[in-house]
Amino acid sequence: MSNNRYILEGKDRVGSQLFRDLCGEYYCYTHGYNYKGTITTDKIKAGQFKLHQAAAKHFKIGPIIRRSDQITDDEILGGKWPTAKTKRPGSKPWQWYNHPFIQDEKFLKSIRNRVKHTTAENICSVHVRRGDVTCDGKWSDRYINLDTYKSVINLIKLKHPGIDVIIHTDGKDEDIKELLEMGCRRSDARGSGLDSLISDWNIMKSARYLLVSKSMFSYIPAIFNTNTVIYPDWNMMHGPTPYVNLPPHKSWIEYNEFK
Repeated sequence: MSNNRYILEGKDRVGSQLFRDLCGEYYCYTHGYNYKGTITTDKIKAGQFKLHQAAAKHFKIGPIIRRSDQITDDEILGGKWPTAKTKRPGSKPWQWYNHPFIQDEKFLKSIRNRVKHTTAENICSVHVRRGDVTCDGKWSDRYINLDTYKSVINLIKLKHPGIDVIIHTDGKDEDIKELLEMGCRRSDARGSGLDSLISDWNIMKSARYLLVSKSMFSYIPAIFNTNTVIYPDWNMMHGPTPYVNLPPHKSWIEYNEFK
């Protein structure tokens, strides 16, 4: 039997896809398999596949490939290739998903070494998740109020007067009005295309300070940021059932503990 293993691409945003890729790779790393990448299915739209493929290439994750007849069901983590009657592949498609790779220093070093590291000394990057989350609506558990951001940003500004605080958000200006009024600015990137994603992620992974939200959009670049990462009380579940708790790296600092 082949020792090669693949995972299947899911229907989610690209940040979540990259998280799945890393979980699959880590599962193989800890179980003695050769991780060969993520396979897209016929259920995945071509645009999503291309975006996932390009984003994975940026972080040296993957590869992200099309199904080949040479790949057997035994080589797919989680079981069988989906058929017209199955929405999800196999009986245990998420057996490889719940693995806290970010707490394994050897593995983390290996994936970080794939990408170029720089430090933007005068940048504080802040992800404010808005648009798809509200304080009293869907995914309200993933909402962080502006006061939380403001208190940390004020402390950073005291330490580093003149630091450039860049806000990454899908929200409107009125959603971050209080941050703009205190001298922060919006990222120049707009939209959800590859160029905008890469532009924001390059800032996030190199920023002297990165303030993470409850979102894979900032969690992924935080993995590759070797400077100061500040994160919320991570009472967050993510992914398909069974959900996974997203662990922080041991060097990360909670918002309410930053001084």
